[in-house]
Amino acid sequence: MIRHTCTMTTSHRSRNFTPSAESQVDLTSVIYVGHDQDAFDELRKLAELVGVEIAHVSRSELSQGVLRFSSLGCDDGEVEASFHELFAPYFAKGVVHLKYREDAADLLELMVAVGATVRGRVVGVIGAQGGVGSSTLSAWIARTLGQSGEDVALVDMNPGSVGIDMLLSRTDASGKRWVDLHGRGALLAGRLCDSLFSWHGVKVLSADHRGGVPLNNDQGIKVISALAQVNAWTVLDFAPSVICATSAENMWLEWCDFIVVVTGEAELNLAVTKIKLEKLGKGCPTAVVVENAHSKNHLAHISQVLNCMRVYNLREQKSFDGDIEHGMTPGDRHRSGTAKDVKTICERFLLEVESE
Repeated sequence: MIRHTCTMTTSHRSRNFTPSAESQVDLTSVIYVGHDQDAFDELRKLAELVGVEIAHVSRSELSQGVLRFSSLGCDDGEVEASFHELFAPYFAKGVVHLKYREDAADLLELMVAVGATVRGRVVGVIGAQGGVGSSTLSAWIARTLGQSGEDVALVDMNPGSVGIDMLLSRTDASGKRWVDLHGRGALLAGRLCDSLFSWHGVKVLSADHRGGVPLNNDQGIKVISALAQVNAWTVLDFAPSVICATSAENMWLEWCDFIVVVTGEAELNLAVTKIKLEKLGKGCPTAVVVENAHSKNHLAHISQVLNCMRVYNLREQKSFDGDIEHGMTPGDRHRSGTAKDVKTICERFLLEVESE
């Protein structure tokens, strides 16, 4: 469950909103106070579309929601809405009265605003060079994170991708791909997530033969924002060009809480990776994953060369290409050395840094 914490010290923090109060109180996204079951049912349907949680609470718990609806003292078919005082710098103060059937669009707009205040963690995976297996690692990380029972999304963010669904042996799976996402308005997080196909519990947005993530609009940002509202983890499979400051997709990096750079162990690979890391800067925790490092001493040497404290090995699964041809997918061989390495990356980088 993704919750709002006023100091933003929990694992799910605000992207654009930071309440001024230093309270440790956890806030549910939306609460309803009252005895009108029809009102709560209508509000719950709208909350599901947006992808925010809603709770029917007692009067004594009135202060525990970012957005509060109440039918106490209201006319039939009416609710009053107000935002929690801790979020007063970002939302209008006061109370507004709305008809929960006739004013559904206004109610929906209020809930969309709440959804923008909280999100899960976003992980960007980037190949320092092409062909180093960043898409495979993206999928494997997403699958591993999902094994804890948390909601996870995997997004194919490579504009030139033929479709990560091929890697997952899910090209025939029903669900929206990038080309199916239309419209200029906000994406309703819950509806978008429900429209995607599922792979081992991970919701996946893939490119296909019709095209990938567009570069001529802000659809990429809208998708990241929406999926992060309803998933504890959103894993983004980037193209190497995302690091270039002049590329159209560079702005997507601003949404990342973690970045994983994948590279080879040869000296030329490391030289390129060092340049890429310098371009990335120190905006968020970054780790380097090296394919087939020879030993712990070799990893220590690479760490020194790259001036990066977080360097992890990723052993090659020699049967992987043959497995893919036979319909197997990343993580199916869960006892392999590769699986152990991915688990280490998740536990010692993503989850360990997350808990700090």
